[in-house]
Amino acid sequence: MMKLAHPSLHVHGRKTLKKDCGSVYEEEKKKIENSLANFGSHVSFTTEMWTSIQELGYICLTAHYIDEEFHLHMHMISFKSVPYPHNAAAIHSTIMDCLYDWDLSNGAFAFTLDNATSNTATVNKLKAKLWADMPFEGDDLHVRCSTHVLNLVVQEGFDIIKVAVDLVRDVLKHVNSSGPRLQTFNLLPEMTGHKRKKGFKLDVPTRWNSTYTMIQEALEFKTALTSYADIQKIQGPTVEQWSLAERVCNFLKNFADATKVFSMYNFPTARRYLEEIWGIRELLVDEKYTKDDFLKGLCKDMKEKFDKYWDKPNKVLLVASLLDPRYKLVLLKFCCTEVYGDDVAKLRVDDVRKWFKEYYKYYERMVQKISNRTNIHSSPEVGGSANMLPRLTGKHKLEWVFALFKQRHGPNRSRRSEVDIYLEDPLVPLREDENFDVLKWWKKMQSNILC
Repeated sequence: MMKLAHPSLHVHGRKTLKKDCGSVYEEEKKKIENSLANFGSHVSFTTEMWTSIQELGYICLTAHYIDEEFHLHMHMISFKSVPYPHNAAAIHSTIMDCLYDWDLSNGAFAFTLDNATSNTATVNKLKAKLWADMPFEGDDLHVRCSTHVLNLVVQEGFDIIKVAVDLVRDVLKHVNSSGPRLQTFNLLPEMTGHKRKKGFKLDVPTRWNSTYTMIQEALEFKTALTSYADIQKIQGPTVEQWSLAERVCNFLKNFADATKVFSMYNFPTARRYLEEIWGIRELLVDEKYTKDDFLKGLCKDMKEKFDKYWDKPNKVLLVASLLDPRYKLVLLKFCCTEVYGDDVAKLRVDDVRKWFKEYYKYYERMVQKISNRTNIHSSPEVGGSANMLPRLTGKHKLEWVFALFKQRHGPNRSRRSEVDIYLEDPLVPLREDENFDVLKWWKKMQSNILC
């Protein structure tokens, strides 16, 4: 076909194409390896596992890190088959093979996985190899996927949601079942000013957000779907059932919005954990929904599941929320006070402050080690610039080393640690119209320190 369209085109053979694809892969992999080799901090990972209809298991491992210029990087570094049985030992072995292949076994910080039992057992196996020298010895560095937690919360109330959507789904299935039926339906939206449809999206039982999308689309064609059910003499949603579907849709929109935030990959979302999760809690106790005769049962079931996870917060996510200079400890204190009262809230906030300091001390020691190696390697006798700190060169290196020297030898104006100074400084003002870039803010603060 390509030769007919372009007779002078030289079509390469499959072996050449395979070789070229392999070359591109190796070239791109080398770039990532060089980036990681020049990287002086840790890498976090997200992982997902699938089982095919042939019962073959596959695991995808994605690396996330922030470079010295405060740019967020995300690289899918492995997509491998997992040997049967797909238990913790097999998953652990597959992940470790990948980390050794990329020389990242000493640089792993945290793994974000869902709540499957095999994943919890896998992380327990990883702790012994990867996190022996980390703060808390790797305890709680299994970051449970927030979107998965939201999914579990919504699924808890799905038996109630089904009442509102079953008849809507049945009508959509009827429309999608044949070409003539879809053609009949398309005559109706045209009369009401809607565009023709090629079909409706149906939901997947295990994915609540697909049910939300299905209801949202159906509501746009509510009048046409009701008329279609009457013409076809099938049972369609009543006015009351359409009302239930609309209320459920408005309710689920809050979960859909939070899921979109957690699923974004072009900026760090861990700092948004506390505000988004608290927003969901406020939704579940909102009188607008708890006094609704239909939705109050839904809120009750969901809140019971939500409280199970809220009472066991993750250290990493809570510390990450403190790195948002608009909130720091203030939002955490507000949330804990609302739930537990002043006394318990103070204990919780003190715990998080302590965790924050532990992480800070760990990274401070890491920077000092790098600085010491730099001072040794930078002497002429040891080899000069070839062995300089790999992340920084020239003026940037001088600024960084001088800042460390000044910190150790300059006048001690305050006994407060940098953590205390940061947490006690005024909050950055909130602006509703501002898309706050937390990495840009921290880069700016680093520049101020170096100056």
